[in-house]
Amino acid sequence: MAFFMILSSEIYKKEDHFMKYTGQISFVSISISFSLVQILFLGEAIPREMIDGLLALVVAWFIGWQYDKMSFYANHDYLTELFTRRLALKKFTKLKEKSARIHSPLAVFMLDVNNFKELNDRFGHKTGDYTLKKLAMLLLDHTQKSDVVARWGGDEFVILSLGVTHEKAEHLIEKLEEEMLEQIHQSKTPLKIGVSIGYALYPEEGYSLEELLHVADQKMYRVKAQRKNTYAQEKRFSLHIRKPE
Repeated sequence: MAFFMILSSEIYKKEDHFMKYTGQISFVSISISFSLVQILFLGEAIPREMIDGLLALVVAWFIGWQYDKMSFYANHDYLTELFTRRLALKKFTKLKEKSARIHSPLAVFMLDVNNFKELNDRFGHKTGDYTLKKLAMLLLDHTQKSDVVARWGGDEFVILSLGVTHEKAEHLIEKLEEEMLEQIHQSKTPLKIGVSIGYALYPEEGYSLEELLHVADQKMYRVKAQRKNTYAQEKRFSLHIRKPE
């Protein structure tokens, strides 16, 4: 029973973004081994051992699940299940070293949701949370497995991508915007939100993550300012989110 519960659990597509079931498998394996020893060597009644074995499996699965959950959320945002800011900082250091070693640029993308405070104020935090989770899934679906996708804070997200030139960065931004535009959900109260993206390349535009994020942030806000008063352009970079029931 425990194994079916493990296999039916929902996981993310990205290797580093799904919950690993080390604890569950370990505890269940120990429980199975203990039950076999009881049955084969202690000579107790089979019916009783079957009952005890099932109970032990349930307890072992629960303990393992709690362990895996704690391990997962130590490095992942609880709402979106993206990497945390703390883990992104650690991964940047490793990617920066690899970038210098193989002489390949490292792109740092900054993304945020326009008018997110107004969205929360008008429709509630439930709708805001839904929007962030939807956006997180879109980012995971349309970035590479090796990319680092993190929730930086609030409605801000950061993507770290190795081997990205200016041309590739612009292409990725265009691809994300196009894919976001396709995710249109109609309801009685459609919610239109704008998404702005900026980027910076290491080492061309900065050496520290702080410097690169500052450059990306400035580019992002320049784009946002250019589109602010132009409905036609703003419409191109918007998402229509179905308000959750």
